[in-house]
Order: sequence, then structure tokens, then C-alpha cells
Amino acid sequence: MDIYWLHLPTDIEEHLNEIIELYKEGKIKHIGVSNFTLEECKRSKDILDKAGIALYGVQNHFSIICREWEKNGLLQWCKDNDVSFWGWAVLEEGLLVDPRIPKKSTMKFAFKRKVKKLAGLYKVMIKVAERHDIKVPQVAMAFCAAKGVVPMCGCRKPEQVAELAEAARVVLTSGEIKRLEEAADAANVKIMGADIFRPFVLKSKK
Repeated sequence: MDIYWLHLPTDIEEHLNEIIELYKEGKIKHIGVSNFTLEECKRSKDILDKAGIALYGVQNHFSIICREWEKNGLLQWCKDNDVSFWGWAVLEEGLLVDPRIPKKSTMKFAFKRKVKKLAGLYKVMIKVAERHDIKVPQVAMAFCAAKGVVPMCGCRKPEQVAELAEAARVVLTSGEIKRLEEAADAANVKIMGADIFRPFVLKSKK
């Protein structure tokens, strides 16, 4: 297995020690953690360091409208410690796409009012897309790549894989990044939240 992700920080040391054994047996190549806070990532790295194993990556929610992990220092910590940061739901479950293209979406229906508040952000995304000759969803992907985040998307078609790869190679200007952030902040929309799974973290065993 290329990467073994430990999802949710419950009994971190116990679970990581079990994963470390799998690593030593040659069953996995890399170890990563998902939905961990900065302090939990630091703790995980310390445990792995003692075993002589690098923390390969952190997989948390990240998008244009969800940048908490950048603001609270986790993203920079990952860069400083050579830990890759993988962002899931970069398209916010299909909300950060081209609003001009009619598409049935449970999320759009459920968050109809919030989608309307994203109108300003959509306008900026469309302009950036036209400037780089890419699609609107690719702007959301390119934004993450510009931040040093590996964008994760649920690709269901071969062309979507190609579009993701293309988006990761697009170089946005600092001005474009600033305008996207300003539009996102002005919308002040939270769909999933940075730490949506925190309520599911079980109490550690005593």
C-alpha cells in the first residue's frame, strides 16, 4: 500500500504504533494522518520520528472558502517539516463550479441561500478561468496548488483526471490569489467547515 492514512485522532499513539508495525513489515510505504489539528500533527510526527519514520502527509479539508488550516499555521508547519498537505473537498462537494452550467446537485439545493452569497466569488473565478483558458472548477484546484496543497477531487471520468492534472500546473498570479481570497472572505460562507469530523472523534482510552 502506497499511503496508509490514519483518519481521526482517536488513541493516536496506540493506532500509530500499530501502523508502524505494518510499515516495518513492508506492507505500507508511507504514513499520513487525516483531520488532525496542528498539535495532533506535531504529536504524530514525534511518535513517528522516534521510530525513524517520516510523517508523509496531512489530509484535511481545504478550499478557497475554507482556509482555516492556513490561517492557524498547520499548512506552514507542513511546509517547514517537509510534510505534504492534501486538501479534500476542494470543490466543496460541487459548489465551487461554474454557476452558468445547470447541474442537479443535492448540495446546491441544501445550501441554496449560501450559494447565492457566493455570486461575487463566482464572478472572480470565471474571470480567472477565462484568463487562463481553463474551466471554473480548475480555478479552485489551481488555487489549492498555488498554496502548496495537493488538491483531492472525486474524479469519475478520465477527462476529469486530465483536468485536475492540468489545473495543478496552472500558475495563478499573486493578484489573482488575492482577489479570490477577498471575494471568498466577503461571501463569508462556510459549507463543511475545516474540522467537520471533530464531533466523531472518540475519547481516548484510559
